Formats: sequence, structure tokens, C-alpha cells
Amino acid sequence: MQDLMGESYNGYDALEDVRALQKLTTEKLDTTVLYAYSFSSELVRKIQKYESDGKILAASFAPLVDAKVLSVGMAAKCAKSGLSLGHFQVAFTRDDVDGVLHLMQELYDNGKPRVNSKKSTIQAVSLWLKSNATEK
Repeated sequence: MQDLMGESYNGYDALEDVRALQKLTTEKLDTTVLYAYSFSSELVRKIQKYESDGKILAASFAPLVDAKVLSVGMAAKCAKSGLSLGHFQVAFTRDDVDGVLHLMQELYDNGKPRVNSKKSTIQAVSLWLKSNATEK
């Protein structure tokens, strides 16, 4: 604040923080710059839906987490990539270990795998799916 506005303020007071930020944004920032770094309400709704969907999908991995096949973090990563346990079951039914491998190693545009490329994780998930497959 001292450098930009030539004044000091109490940085340990939340109300003073808000007032200083308000002063900075109204007096020193061009609104076009401010808008360039703002979020639309539509984006906020999409993020909330993404988070909500991720929690629902993550819950589907509870049996794998309980069996210590996947960590809570890995289950969340799978869910945030749009996968549920059902996707793994279908992939395994169609193509055994290779189905799970392709599902987890599918590459994003940035060249990184969708979920994980560790063979030990893929093997553990596949083994769990094989031992927990329902008879038809």
C-alpha cells in the first residue's frame, strides 16, 4: 500500500485490508484489467457442479479405498477426471487389465495421463475388479 498509494495501513485488521483493497481497485486499477481477471457467474456455477459431481463420483470408489487398493487422493483424482467405479468395471469387462490400463493412461491434450500410469496401481485395481466381479 505504501508503494502504490503512498499511505500505510494496519495489515493485521481484516476491515483495513478490505478498505485498502477497495481503494486500490477503485483508484489505481483500470476496470478492463480488473475484468480480465474476474470470473463470470456461469464459470462459478460450472466449478460448483464440477466439485459436486467429483464428490459423487469419488464416493463410488469407496470399496477400492476401503480395500486399500486406491488412496483417497487417487480416488478423488479418478473422480475429478470424470471416472466412476462403473467406468473401471466396464473397461475391465471389455478388455481385462488392458481396459483399465487404457482408461487410466488415456492422455490429455498436455500429454499427461488422465489418472495414473503406474503399473502397480493398474494391476491392483484390475486384481480387485477380477476378485469382485459379479457372476452373470
